[in-house]
Order: sequence, then structure tokens, then C-alpha cells
Amino acid sequence: MKQIFWAIGIFYLFTVSAMGQTRIKMENIGGVYTIPCKVNGLPLNFIFDTGASDVSLSITEALFMLKNGYLTESDLLGTEYFKLANGEIEEGTRIFIKNIEIAGFMLSNITACISHNLDAPLL
Repeated sequence: MKQIFWAIGIFYLFTVSAMGQTRIKMENIGGVYTIPCKVNGLPLNFIFDTGASDVSLSITEALFMLKNGYLTESDLLGTEYFKLANGEIEEGTRIFIKNIEIAGFMLSNITACISHNLDAPLL
């Protein structure tokens, strides 16, 4: 009888963990979908862009983060050049982000880029 009890318990645990899902509420703003997240503890809304190869911040957010302790000067890694979706090349700054939290999931030790364009979106 104990063996059947244990077998049912183990089966239940594996079934529940295999079927667990986390839903992330996306919001449609102006035709693009954004997701809430925290970058080094700062709540932000990022555009969910499946074509983006890097995490990207605008200079506006980066300056706010530097001024308020969410980034430090040691997190600035240097100049980088990246290609936009329209093919243009822009200069930016490579940075180190300690963590990004999305729906309770923590991503750590991420390199990202800062666009020097004031109107650049968060990707």
C-alpha cells in the first residue's frame, strides 16, 4: 500500500511541474506589445521584440539609472556599433546589467546596449 501511495505522489509532482506555466501580461501600446520588468530593481516596460538581438535601453533611461544608483560607472563597458532594423549603423554604449526580472523569473549578468538616441525604445 505504501508503494502505491508513493507512486501516486511522485506521479502527481511530475505532472504538476511539467504542466506549470507562467503567463506574462503584455499590453498593446500604439501597436506594439510591452511587458513589465525590473532592470536592476527599476520597474520598466520593455517592447517585446522577437527580432531584437540585444537588450536595448535609450540614453534617457540609462542616465536616470546612473543618477539613481541602478547602474554604476563600472557597469559601462565601452563604445559599440550596432545595426538598426532599417540597416543604419548607430553608435552606442555596451553596459552590464546585473539582473532583469520578468514575471518572477530572474535573468542575471546580461550585457546590453544603450542607444544614444533620446527616442530609442526599450527592447
